[in-house]
Amino acid sequence: MAISESARYEMHKELRNRLGEPVADTLMEHLPPSGWSAVALKSDIDHLRGEMNTRFAAVDKRIDSLVHGMWAAVGIFSGAFIALFSLIAAKV
Repeated sequence: MAISESARYEMHKELRNRLGEPVADTLMEHLPPSGWSAVALKSDIDHLRGEMNTRFAAVDKRIDSLVHGMWAAVGIFSGAFIALFSLIAAKV
């Protein structure tokens, strides 16, 4: 349940009356600004880490495939260049 700003203010005011300003301020600083429902749990972070690892693994696989294809193209062009150079050299 989200707490309204007016309810936070009232709580802070009451804490100041009962506990004193320094203690009340310290206590309020330890509360999240938008409520505990907005705070990530360790399990949320672990779940996100797993999803990101899966996605990065897929990206790594695609990059490896592109690099492999690039080296294949370099091999083809190198072979064509050598063949062309050989033909030119033979005619000279």
